Amino acid sequence: MNKTPATDNPHASLIESKWKTTIVVAITVAALGYLFLRPILNQQFGWKLPDVFEEGNQVAENDKEDLDNQFDRKTSGGQDEASSNSKSQKSTSEDSAGQSPEENASSKTYNSKSQPRSPNSKSNTPRGPPIPGGFNTRGSGSSNGSATAEPKLGQLTTAPSGDFKSTAGLIYGRGSREGTRLKHVMRHAEDDLSKPIHGVFDGKQDEILALIDQAYLMAKKGSNNVTSSKQRDRTVYTIYFSKRIGYVGGQKGKQKKNPICKELSLVLEGDRVITAYPK
Repeated sequence: MNKTPATDNPHASLIESKWKTTIVVAITVAALGYLFLRPILNQQFGWKLPDVFEEGNQVAENDKEDLDNQFDRKTSGGQDEASSNSKSQKSTSEDSAGQSPEENASSKTYNSKSQPRSPNSKSNTPRGPPIPGGFNTRGSGSSNGSATAEPKLGQLTTAPSGDFKSTAGLIYGRGSREGTRLKHVMRHAEDDLSKPIHGVFDGKQDEILALIDQAYLMAKKGSNNVTSSKQRDRTVYTIYFSKRIGYVGGQKGKQKKNPICKELSLVLEGDRVITAYPK
């Protein structure tokens, strides 16, 4: 025979429901009692019983503050990165704007290998070879470091009259047995044993004329290394150099093994050259 399944016991369900209700009421009463008694117990015994609701609210507030901080950091980080990328792109475009295509290509290829230029490196003005006597035939340029150099001394230009004018302003005109004063001065570029004494310059024509220009400028500035005397319409300058500018030639010079010369004799009529020679 088949057995009929047992039906639920209404009495047992009623007892279970009453127990649940009793437990909920007990917990509620206990919580209310704790809330009521906590301030009294803390004040009476000096305890620090926690407030359940305050701690819950504090935790919630802390969680909210953490979320806000994380959001701010993400937003700020995104803005900073975007700003940095924008500045980098702007700087790159500005640097590239002033360069030619070849320079841009070279900069992209070799930028990581480029070395900073030494702060002590200088760009000096090119100078001409030193002339006899330790003087330079080329100007030293302007005092502010400009690459523009002064005209080289000893350079000649031809005037309409046929005279020659040097860089310093000396005039080599017609005269003397050689026909021109320039040819007469250049006779002192070589020794002449037909004369008892003959001063001979070191160097070639451009160096000799540069030396004479230098001596003339020293005389105009009133250098302590210059003395002068008058002979009628002529002025005789003696300019002393610290180094050799030539030697004593001629017959007596040869006998004395050609002593060196450090002085230059320059004879002028105004700015017109009569003669110049080492002595």
